[in-house]
Amino acid sequence: MFDQNHYVPILKWKMGERNGLKNVTKPSKMRITPLLEIQPFTKANKTLEQNIKDLSKQVKESWDIDKPIFVDIDSLYIDGGVDPNALTSNGIHSVEAIIDSIESEGVSVIPVYSFFRYNIGNKYQDGVKKSVQKHQNGLCLRLTNEDFESMKDLITNLKQVLIDFSLSPEQIDIILDFGDISHQNNSQISSLYLNVILNFPYINLWRTFTICSTSFPSQLSKKVATRTNGELPRAEWGIYQELLQKNISRLPSFGDYTIVNPAVPVDFDPTYMDMAPTIKYTIKDKFLIFRGSGVKASGQGFGQVGKIAKDVVTHKEYLGAKFSYGDQFIDNCANVPNSPTGNATSWVTINVNHHLELTASHFSNLGAASTVGSL
Repeated sequence: MFDQNHYVPILKWKMGERNGLKNVTKPSKMRITPLLEIQPFTKANKTLEQNIKDLSKQVKESWDIDKPIFVDIDSLYIDGGVDPNALTSNGIHSVEAIIDSIESEGVSVIPVYSFFRYNIGNKYQDGVKKSVQKHQNGLCLRLTNEDFESMKDLITNLKQVLIDFSLSPEQIDIILDFGDISHQNNSQISSLYLNVILNFPYINLWRTFTICSTSFPSQLSKKVATRTNGELPRAEWGIYQELLQKNISRLPSFGDYTIVNPAVPVDFDPTYMDMAPTIKYTIKDKFLIFRGSGVKASGQGFGQVGKIAKDVVTHKEYLGAKFSYGDQFIDNCANVPNSPTGNATSWVTINVNHHLELTASHFSNLGAASTVGSL
């Protein structure tokens, strides 16, 4: 499906991230296979079927090319947002119903499954199994640090999943998800990556093989204070580049969490939290951070974004208005009078969109597009 010259971003499926992906150019989308983490439904006045239908239409709007996506539904059940045993009116489990609905929109879904992340009963696994059998798109195995503690146990689990899902390794995509690496030094992380890859079972048999992590901090204010600008190392990209120089039998694809940390809560409540407008501008080896003041405490709301945007467009690393949808928005804020200054959601869109375009561009000269196709 794809080789190492490819990008696998993990996206919480919320409005800001959806629109960020939606506005990625089609050539860049050809170098991307996103992993969507489905979030709890927010429309309590709608039925399960109605929420699922809305979700599938959102996916289609954001992913308008003929390439499969990874879909991880586990996050849907966070904090009881949806009953993990919930069935639609015709008796289909929510996992199976979501995948069926997205497929009905013409988007091919590769369901995501994990050994240790899911603790929501057998019906979830059964729903994934039925979807795998019905749609014949294979399976994505998302493995985390707990999976790597014992290679003997990992081999046992991998063999069992092949049996349980009636699949061969060539029908399974592997994602090594190391999550938050912001508290470790680069040499430790590099050694960990290398050790896992060198010992990974049947490494050359799996359909795709991706390594994913993020160094973006969970508490940005501890690294870059409000009303200041700063920069953070983009450690995951640098370590990945080092990994490509190693003598290993299979080079992995690259994945990350864009410009967020997986530990950031999904239930941010603006009624009592005073957020500061922040532009997170990814460059090859760093995250450039441009911060304003709290929208309430400052009395300026998002009107202060114009000044922040000017700091971005005058920075030597700014890539220009034409680079991405996000860059155009930033340029307009800085240079066009009375341009919209956005809100909390739209700035997630801007930051994510620029990051996706930039990271996809890393692979633009590596022949990635010619190696990626439909299932």
